[in-house]
Amino acid sequence: METLVIQPDKNSMKQVEEFVDAVCYNNHLDNYLATISVPVIKVVQDTLQSSHNSASNEPVTISTEYCHEGICFTVHSYQNCFSHFSSSFPLQSSLNSFFDSIQVVKLLVDEFEILDNGSTLRMVFFVRGIDAKEASRRKEVLSLFYQPAMVESN
Repeated sequence: METLVIQPDKNSMKQVEEFVDAVCYNNHLDNYLATISVPVIKVVQDTLQSSHNSASNEPVTISTEYCHEGICFTVHSYQNCFSHFSSSFPLQSSLNSFFDSIQVVKLLVDEFEILDNGSTLRMVFFVRGIDAKEASRRKEVLSLFYQPAMVESN
């Protein structure tokens, strides 16, 4: 499990981007970088903005771990700013700052869960590997280029 604790300041988003990039690179998830980074960065950005607006300046924690389905990113704030993430979009104007985050999460995250009375958002990305049909196709392509060689000794 990797964890990043950030303070709301001008360098925090750069730290988040580098963290997500490193996690994807170290776990060979380069093909999933955009799918993972867009919702994670958007949620963290809005969480930091919410923290800044409330003048609490509490840190935001981002952690990642493997889960049965793939890889999970968890964003934790000391406020319950995720309590409005639900199956329906919010109608209150006070939640408009998170409206885009909710849409992005619902479109790009395979599963999400609100924990700790709305102060934690866990996002799950299914990254199980290559499709069986694609693996078979690649094996067939490789077989066209592979020829058994016989080595003779003198």
